[in-house]
Formats: sequence, C-alpha cells, structure tokens
Amino acid sequence: MRRLIKFIFGESLFRQSALIFVSSVFVNVTNLVFWLYMVRKLDPQDYGVLNSLVSLMMFFSVPLGVLQTVMTRYVAKFMAHDRKDDVKALVYYFAKPLVFFLIFIFFIFILWGRGVAGFLRLQSAGLVYLTGLGLLFGSSAAITMGSLYGLQKFKEVAFNTVASGLVKLGMGFSLVALGFKVAGALLGFILSSVFALVFSLFQLPSWLRQAHHHGTKYPLDKKEINYYFIPVGLATLCFFVLTNMDVILVKHYFDATSAGYYSVAQMVGKIVLFVPGAVGIVMFPKIVENHAKNLDTYVLLKRCLWAVGGVCGIVTIFALLFPGSILKGLTGHTHPQAIGLIKFFALSMTFFALVNILMLYHLSLHNMKYIYLLCIVSFFQVAGIWFAHSALEQVLSILLIDSVFLSVCGLWLASKEKVEEP
Repeated sequence: MRRLIKFIFGESLFRQSALIFVSSVFVNVTNLVFWLYMVRKLDPQDYGVLNSLVSLMMFFSVPLGVLQTVMTRYVAKFMAHDRKDDVKALVYYFAKPLVFFLIFIFFIFILWGRGVAGFLRLQSAGLVYLTGLGLLFGSSAAITMGSLYGLQKFKEVAFNTVASGLVKLGMGFSLVALGFKVAGALLGFILSSVFALVFSLFQLPSWLRQAHHHGTKYPLDKKEINYYFIPVGLATLCFFVLTNMDVILVKHYFDATSAGYYSVAQMVGKIVLFVPGAVGIVMFPKIVENHAKNLDTYVLLKRCLWAVGGVCGIVTIFALLFPGSILKGLTGHTHPQAIGLIKFFALSMTFFALVNILMLYHLSLHNMKYIYLLCIVSFFQVAGIWFAHSALEQVLSILLIDSVFLSVCGLWLASKEKVEEP
C-alpha cells in the first residue's frame, strides 16, 4: 500500500504531505461520523433543517474561503523565494478588513433572519441568528489557516484539524444527547471552528507574530492580489452552488419529509466528496510553489486526479451495488424513499470531486477559462432546478450531467494549457 501511494503521489509529495493527508482524512471521517450521528439521532425533518442551515453557513463563508485560498497562494509564492517580510505585510493587510466584513455579515443575519427562516420554512428565526453568530466567531481563521497552508506547516495544520474535529464530535454529541437537537448540533459545528481559530493563532511561526514594520524590499502588488480575489471568489461560489444549492432549493420546493429523505441520501454523496478532500489541500500550495519556480505542474495534477478517482470510484461502486445496505449501515434505517437517490448522488459527487481538483489546479495557475465555465454551468444548474423540479430524481439528473461535463472540460483545458517542464 505504501508503494502504491508513493507511485500515485510521487516520492517528494508523499514524504512532505503524508501527515496532512492522514489528518485531513481523519477530519473528513469526523465530519462523516458527525453527520452519521445526527442522521440517527434527529428525525428526517430536523436533519433536513440542520443540513439546510449548515449549507446556509457555508454559503456565507464563501468569502472567507476565498480569503484563505488567496492567503495560501501568495504565502506559498512569497516563501518560494524566502520573502518573509512580504508574508507579514500580507497578513496585516487583510486583518482589519476581515473584522469589518464579519461584523457586516452578522448584522445581515440579524436584519433578515426572519425572512431567511420563512424561506427555509422554519418556525422561528433563532437558529438563523445562531448561524450568524457562528459565522462571526468561527470564520476568522481564514488568515491564520491560510498562512499555515501557504507556509506548508503541515504538522501544525494536522494537529489543528484533528483537535477541532474532536471538539466538533464531543460538543455536538453531548449537546444533542442533552436534548438540544438541531441547536446542539449546530453549536458543535460552530465551536469547532472557534477552537480552530484560537489554536491556529498560537501555531504561527514566531517571526510572523512579531510586530510588522511597514516597508519591504519588494512592495506588495496589491492590485494583483486584490484582482486574484475575483477568480477565487467566482470559483468558490460556483463550486458551493454546484454541490450545496440543490439542498436549499429542495428544502424550499419540496415538503419537509421529501427534503429530509433527500438530505439522508446526500449522506452517501458527502462520503464520496469528503474522503478525498485532503488531496486538494495538499496539491494547491505544491502547484503554486512549482509554478513560481517554473517547474512542471501537470504531472502532479494527473497524480492527484488518479488518487481522487480511485478513492471515489471504490465508494461509488459499493453505492451502486449495495445502496440499501449502505443506507442501513449509515442511518440505522432503510428509508426506501432515499435508496433510489443514492446512486445519483454517488455518481455526481465522484465527478464533482474531480471538478474540485481541476478547479484548484486552474486557480493555482490563474487560468480563467475554466473559472468562466464554472460560472456558466452553475447558473444553468440553478436555473434548471428552479424550472424543473417535479421529482427529486430530476434534480439529481441535472447535477450528474453538470459534473460529468465540467470534469471532461476541465481536464481538456488543463492538457491544452499545460506548462512543459524546462
């Protein structure tokens, strides 16, 4: 098995990123265990509410994910040439705007909480307010975690992800067991993010925690950095829309029971999407570093695609052959209404996992053609579900078609625009 992993990833990448890979798998497994526990302890209606609120939180976290990706890219780029002063300047450049942005988002939740609750068919806006509070305190780690990824501090990231995953399980399980239901599960999700922020502050290298003195040997190209927010923001938003907006739309257009079964079936799709997520985390700063040093990047993309395709393919084959058994093992119930949906979810999320790798690759090289394609396809996916939602299978067919199309196009563009090794 060790030789197989080295063959897929390469000796250097395996040696440098094995720890972050294992820890990322661990946190993805804790995510899976978290959702498995919730799908067993909450009834389908409450589980559907939790799933839609977490999707809502992820939607408003998109700008923070964008910031983290920007931080990762430019920290990795600067460190490829040992420009520590530029890294410090970058951190301080984004710190103050982040605080103002989070406060702004929180007030949006306060002002429009009742309207959002009505759209999601919730009886009260309390859970929406709690979601906003979680965003305020839990999303501030964008700068610190982005810096750690860019610095390739994989040991620190590994400890952080493992610890925050355990916090999510411990708090979420305890609060739900005490009878807090959806609110308890949501608090467990939020507190793990708060912990990740506090922990990451102490994990930054000492030279980065020192006071910043304005002025560097190479002044920051703020125009370039700010412009990079556009492709990252578009790509992150579009990928969220492609993989999460269907849950929100189903919650709006279908009754609570149907939406609940849809969320239960989505559990299998989450397995397919979660498990290989570490590959993209490891790949992104490596691609940026290789590109900054004028090294070949396409070979690393192919290895990552093979790794993701292999992992997802195995899970998908089991989902296609034994959907009822998988659902029974995951949830403790058969839910015949959800069995037919599992095959669609497994297939579409396999291709979306490949889309994620291709998206990160094109972002690392600042190739805009694929980002524009993501925007077009995500728009038509929402429009398709908006106008064609007579059955849940129809919604999932749209997801499957889009995922296959984006995978094929992304690989074709990467092969066409690859940078040859000098």
